[in-house]
Amino acid sequence: MSHRLARLLAALALVSLAVPALAEPGLRLSWDHCAADGRVANKAFACNTNAGSDQLVASFESPVGMPDCVGLEPTLHIQSSNDVLPPWWNFAPSACRTSGLGYEYSPAAAGGCAYAYHPNVSGGAAGDLAGRNGPGSLVVRSGVWARIDEPFAILPGTEYFAFTFLIRHSKTVGSNTCSGCSVPVCLGFGSLVMRGRESADVYLHPDGVVPGGGDLTVTWQGAYVQDYWSYREPGVGEVAERATLTCHPDQSVSARRPTWGTIKSLYR
Repeated sequence: MSHRLARLLAALALVSLAVPALAEPGLRLSWDHCAADGRVANKAFACNTNAGSDQLVASFESPVGMPDCVGLEPTLHIQSSNDVLPPWWNFAPSACRTSGLGYEYSPAAAGGCAYAYHPNVSGGAAGDLAGRNGPGSLVVRSGVWARIDEPFAILPGTEYFAFTFLIRHSKTVGSNTCSGCSVPVCLGFGSLVMRGRESADVYLHPDGVVPGGGDLTVTWQGAYVQDYWSYREPGVGEVAERATLTCHPDQSVSARRPTWGTIKSLYR
């Protein structure tokens, strides 16, 4: 009997190894394509051309379903590794590279992620806030919205494409240059609001501090994310405009969790 039990346990172990792990609900960022196609965590750019762009794809898995979704509103946090927002990364109105950030939400951008939108959706920026999260930071609010009579369904257990941020290479070289392309930068997917036509809106965001940033963050030019925490500021509404994105130029700094005193200070 003991030999049979041992063989059974061994067989069960092999089966468990053969079954792929299911993705946890949450937010994900990846360069180049949707995280379902293999997440790309860092982007290195030689900063030698004004042509082209880099794709930063936001995707998500909702823990709940919404059959009548009429909008998805992601928030992107950008944090410089030297606490000075480079002009190359400042997309706020009247900044050096206001047109340096573009948006893509067509089916071709979804790749291996599910695509829920109808053809008549529209999208774009909803507002950029430089310095919102301290020195060297930028908050980018955006969204994709459907016609009220053409809602789309979001199902739990599925990774959906949300948005592609196009980091354009314009004004990188030449006489009209915006400096700072080579500065290491960290980017975080801070929140996603799912707007329902009749259903209550659903707010997705990180649950507490994420050491290393996890799937929520990507880096530029080899930057290193020590930790990331995005939260809804009381009285502001449903979009998380406050965050701590601890960003370093490289991995030479040892990771550590922020102290409780540091976390409490964010609410003062």
